[in-house]
Amino acid sequence: MAIATYTAQKITIDGVLDEPAWKAAPPVGDFIQREPIEGVPPTEAIETTILYDKDNLYIGAYCHDRNPERIIVSDITRDFGTNQDYFGVLVDTFGDGTTGYYFSTTPAGGQRDSQVLNNGLVNNYSWDGVWYVKGRLREDGYVIE
Repeated sequence: MAIATYTAQKITIDGVLDEPAWKAAPPVGDFIQREPIEGVPPTEAIETTILYDKDNLYIGAYCHDRNPERIIVSDITRDFGTNQDYFGVLVDTFGDGTTGYYFSTTPAGGQRDSQVLNNGLVNNYSWDGVWYVKGRLREDGYVIE
Protein backbone atom coordinates (compact mmCIF):
# COMPACT_ATOMS: atom_id res chain seq x y z
CA MET A 1 0.00 0.00 0.00
CA ALA A 2 1.17 3.53 -0.77
CA ILE A 3 0.09 6.91 0.53
CA ALA A 4 -0.46 9.85 -1.82
CA THR A 5 0.38 13.41 -0.76
CA TYR A 6 -1.91 16.32 -1.56
CA THR A 7 -0.47 19.20 -3.56
CA ALA A 8 -1.94 22.50 -4.66
CA GLN A 9 1.04 23.07 -6.97
CA LYS A 10 0.68 22.77 -10.72
CA ILE A 11 2.33 19.56 -11.92
CA THR A 12 3.55 19.52 -15.50
CA ILE A 13 3.71 16.05 -17.04
CA ASP A 14 7.12 16.30 -18.71
CA GLY A 15 9.13 13.42 -17.24
CA VAL A 16 11.38 15.70 -15.19
CA LEU A 17 9.96 15.60 -11.58
CA ASP A 18 11.30 19.08 -10.87
CA GLU A 19 8.30 20.57 -9.06
CA PRO A 20 8.94 21.08 -5.31
CA ALA A 21 5.96 18.82 -4.44
CA TRP A 22 7.86 15.76 -5.70
CA LYS A 23 10.70 16.38 -3.25
CA ALA A 24 8.42 17.30 -0.31
CA ALA A 25 6.29 14.14 -0.45
CA PRO A 26 7.44 10.94 1.27
CA PRO A 27 8.72 8.22 -1.08
CA VAL A 28 6.95 4.93 -1.61
CA GLY A 29 9.00 1.83 -0.86
CA ASP A 30 9.00 -1.93 -0.40
CA PHE A 31 8.41 -2.77 -4.04
CA ILE A 32 8.25 -6.31 -5.37
CA GLN A 33 8.75 -7.55 -8.90
CA ARG A 34 6.11 -9.16 -10.98
CA GLU A 35 8.49 -9.81 -13.88
CA PRO A 36 10.95 -11.35 -14.49
CA ILE A 37 10.88 -13.02 -11.04
CA GLU A 38 7.59 -12.58 -9.22
CA GLY A 39 7.64 -11.73 -5.53
CA VAL A 40 11.27 -10.69 -5.07
CA PRO A 41 12.66 -7.19 -4.46
CA PRO A 42 13.63 -5.14 -7.53
CA THR A 43 17.13 -5.70 -8.88
CA GLU A 44 17.56 -1.93 -9.30
CA ALA A 45 16.61 1.03 -7.08
CA ILE A 46 13.28 2.73 -7.76
CA GLU A 47 12.38 6.11 -6.27
CA THR A 48 8.62 6.63 -6.45
CA THR A 49 6.34 9.37 -5.14
CA ILE A 50 2.58 9.75 -5.41
CA LEU A 51 0.79 13.09 -5.42
CA TYR A 52 -2.81 14.16 -5.93
CA ASP A 53 -4.77 17.35 -6.36
CA LYS A 54 -8.49 18.00 -6.63
CA ASP A 55 -8.61 16.49 -10.13
CA ASN A 56 -5.65 14.16 -10.64
CA LEU A 57 -3.47 11.41 -9.30
CA TYR A 58 0.24 11.79 -10.16
CA ILE A 59 2.89 9.09 -9.98
CA GLY A 60 6.56 9.87 -10.44
CA ALA A 61 9.21 7.17 -10.64
CA TYR A 62 12.97 7.28 -11.11
CA CYS A 63 13.96 3.79 -12.22
CA HIS A 64 17.71 3.44 -11.77
CA ASP A 65 19.71 1.06 -13.94
CA ARG A 66 23.38 0.11 -13.53
CA ASN A 67 23.47 -0.67 -17.26
CA PRO A 68 21.31 2.01 -18.91
CA GLU A 69 22.64 1.05 -22.33
CA ARG A 70 20.67 -2.20 -21.91
CA ILE A 71 17.30 -0.48 -21.38
CA ILE A 72 14.93 -1.92 -23.98
CA VAL A 73 12.11 0.03 -25.60
CA SER A 74 10.78 -2.00 -28.49
CA ASP A 75 7.10 -1.03 -28.70
CA ILE A 76 5.34 2.20 -27.78
CA THR A 77 1.91 1.41 -29.21
CA ARG A 78 -1.11 1.40 -26.90
CA ASP A 79 -1.16 -1.83 -24.83
CA PHE A 80 2.44 -2.59 -25.81
CA GLY A 81 4.05 -6.00 -25.37
CA THR A 82 5.95 -6.66 -22.15
CA ASN A 83 9.20 -7.87 -23.74
CA GLN A 84 10.90 -4.59 -22.76
CA ASP A 85 11.58 -2.35 -19.76
CA TYR A 86 8.49 -0.81 -18.16
CA PHE A 87 7.13 0.47 -14.86
CA GLY A 88 3.61 -0.35 -13.71
CA VAL A 89 1.19 0.30 -10.87
CA LEU A 90 -2.05 -1.34 -9.81
CA VAL A 91 -4.63 1.03 -8.32
CA ASP A 92 -7.15 -0.69 -6.04
CA THR A 93 -9.90 1.90 -6.43
CA PHE A 94 -12.50 -0.16 -4.61
CA GLY A 95 -10.27 -1.10 -1.66
CA ASP A 96 -11.35 -4.74 -1.93
CA GLY A 97 -8.03 -6.29 -2.90
CA THR A 98 -9.61 -8.10 -5.85
CA THR A 99 -10.35 -5.44 -8.49
CA GLY A 100 -8.63 -2.35 -9.79
CA TYR A 101 -6.90 -0.66 -12.68
CA TYR A 102 -3.41 -1.41 -13.95
CA PHE A 103 -1.24 1.22 -15.64
CA SER A 104 2.24 0.66 -17.04
CA THR A 105 4.57 2.66 -19.20
CA THR A 106 7.87 2.32 -21.00
CA PRO A 107 10.82 4.71 -20.70
CA ALA A 108 9.53 6.28 -23.93
CA GLY A 109 6.03 6.85 -22.52
CA GLY A 110 4.16 3.93 -24.13
CA GLN A 111 0.86 3.18 -22.39
CA ARG A 112 -0.57 -0.17 -21.30
CA ASP A 113 -3.65 -0.34 -19.11
CA SER A 114 -6.33 -2.79 -18.06
CA GLN A 115 -9.14 -3.48 -15.66
CA VAL A 116 -8.15 -6.16 -13.18
CA LEU A 117 -10.91 -8.46 -11.93
CA ASN A 118 -11.23 -11.59 -9.79
CA ASN A 119 -7.90 -11.26 -7.92
CA GLY A 120 -6.02 -10.60 -11.14
CA LEU A 121 -7.23 -13.76 -12.86
CA VAL A 122 -8.98 -11.61 -15.46
CA ASN A 123 -7.39 -8.61 -17.18
CA ASN A 124 -9.62 -6.60 -19.49
CA TYR A 125 -7.05 -5.11 -21.90
CA SER A 126 -9.81 -3.67 -24.11
CA TRP A 127 -10.37 -1.02 -21.41
CA ASP A 128 -8.49 2.18 -22.21
CA GLY A 129 -8.27 4.75 -19.45
CA VAL A 130 -7.66 8.44 -20.02
CA TRP A 131 -4.22 9.22 -18.65
CA TYR A 132 -1.08 11.03 -19.62
CA VAL A 133 2.54 10.01 -19.23
CA LYS A 134 5.96 11.22 -20.18
CA GLY A 135 9.12 9.14 -19.90
CA ARG A 136 12.73 10.26 -20.17
CA LEU A 137 15.90 8.28 -20.42
CA ARG A 138 18.61 9.38 -17.98
CA GLU A 139 22.31 8.60 -17.72
CA ASP A 140 21.54 6.05 -14.99
CA GLY A 141 18.04 4.83 -15.83
CA TYR A 142 14.77 6.50 -16.72
CA VAL A 143 12.08 8.73 -15.24
CA ILE A 144 8.32 8.28 -15.58
CA GLU A 145 5.77 10.96 -14.74
